[in-house]
Amino acid sequence: MKIFIQRLTTIHKQIDEIYPKIADFSEWKIWSPWLIADPKTRINISENGKFYQWESPITGTGNMKIMEENKPSQIDMNLQFLKPMKSRSKVSFFLEPQGPNTKVTWTMEFNAPIFFVFWKKSMENFIGMDYERGLLMLKDYCEKGNIPSYLTFSGIKNVASKKYIGIKTTCEMNQIDKHMSADFEQLFAFVNKGFDDVVTSGKGMSLYHKWDMAKKITTYTAAIEVKDFPPKIPLQFVKGTIPASKFYCIEHKGPYRYMGNAWAVQMMHKRSKQFKANKGISPMELYHNSPKEVANTSDLITEVMMATK
Repeated sequence: MKIFIQRLTTIHKQIDEIYPKIADFSEWKIWSPWLIADPKTRINISENGKFYQWESPITGTGNMKIMEENKPSQIDMNLQFLKPMKSRSKVSFFLEPQGPNTKVTWTMEFNAPIFFVFWKKSMENFIGMDYERGLLMLKDYCEKGNIPSYLTFSGIKNVASKKYIGIKTTCEMNQIDKHMSADFEQLFAFVNKGFDDVVTSGKGMSLYHKWDMAKKITTYTAAIEVKDFPPKIPLQFVKGTIPASKFYCIEHKGPYRYMGNAWAVQMMHKRSKQFKANKGISPMELYHNSPKEVANTSDLITEVMMATK
C-alpha cells in the first residue's frame, strides 16, 4: 500500500540561502521536527553532511542519505528506519523561486503493509503534521536566524483537583486558533462582569477531549479555573472538575504557532512508553501567561499535560 505525504511553505528568502540548510544534515540539528523530542539523541553526521544516523529511545533508530542533488532546486534522499519498525522511504525537497521568495515542497513516499489500510489517512496526517512543524521551523530559521520554540521536560507531577468553567467546541484542527481565541474572549468577558472573585488564577487552560486524525477534527474545552462555580453561567458554557492526578508535563516557551512541537513530542514520549496515559482524563494545556501579559510572544509559557496511571 502506497503512502504519499506532501507539504509546502513559502520562505521569504532567496533559493541559494535555503538550499544549504536542507542539503547539509548538520543544519538539521537546528530545525528537525524530530530531534526536538529528545535532546540526548545520539547522532552521527558524515563530514560532507550528506549522511545522517540517529539513535534515541524516543524517536527510534535510523539513517538518511542524500542520493541525488539538482542544485539548487531538488534534493532526493533515502530514509531508513531500523527501530521501532523497519521501513524505507524516498524523501524529496523541491525549491522553486517566486520573485524574492522561495516555495519549498517536502515529500515522502513509501510502501506500508496492507493491514495499515485502516490507518492510512491517520498516518498520512500524523506524518504530514511533522512535516508542517519542520517547514515552520525551517522558515523561521531561514528568515530570522532562530526558532523561538523551547521545551522543558518536567516529567511526572502531582496535580491537585481543579474546577473550571468553559466553552466546548468541535472544529477542524486548522481552525483551532480562531475558535479558541473567540471562546476565551467570551470567558474572560463573563468573568470580568462581576465574577472575577470566583477565579483561582485568572489563567486559562484547554482540555482536549478528542482528536480525529483521519478527519482532522478536534473537540476541546477552552476553560478558566475557578474556586467555586458561579451561581449561573451562560447557556453556551460548561462546568466541570478535573480530578487530582499525576500528569506527565512538558513546558513549551514560545509562540502558540509552535504548540504542535509540544504535543507531537508528548505523543512521541507516550508511544515510546516514557509514561502510561490515563485515558479517563483529557490531556490539557495550562497557560502560565497570555499574549496580553508579554511584550514578545517568544515569552509565552504553556504547559502540556497528559494524565498518567
